[in-house]
Amino acid sequence: MLDSVIASDATVRNLPKGTNLSNVEMLMTKGSVVKEITVDGSSPMRVEQPLNGRPYVATAVQIPPGETVTIELTLEKPTMARGEAVVPIQPLVDDPTVQVDVPVCGE
Repeated sequence: MLDSVIASDATVRNLPKGTNLSNVEMLMTKGSVVKEITVDGSSPMRVEQPLNGRPYVATAVQIPPGETVTIELTLEKPTMARGEAVVPIQPLVDDPTVQVDVPVCGE
């Protein structure tokens, strides 16, 4: 069974029922440079621009029913950055498991 979904780019996509089409957005420390972003090892289409003076990158991620995806972001951060990464999670109908593996800056 297929569901029709209108994507953020206004295209209609026929996806298997239960597919999650999410827009993933990342806002980095001022002075950071995005080197690469991958979704399950592939380079996705993405938007990259400054937002309030900070680097911002976003991409649409399709998650098949009952499956997971891995998003990897490689960037260079300025040496003066300090502290832990902040990863807010938007409340959803289900309870997603989110794993973040980044070093604490300044240590």
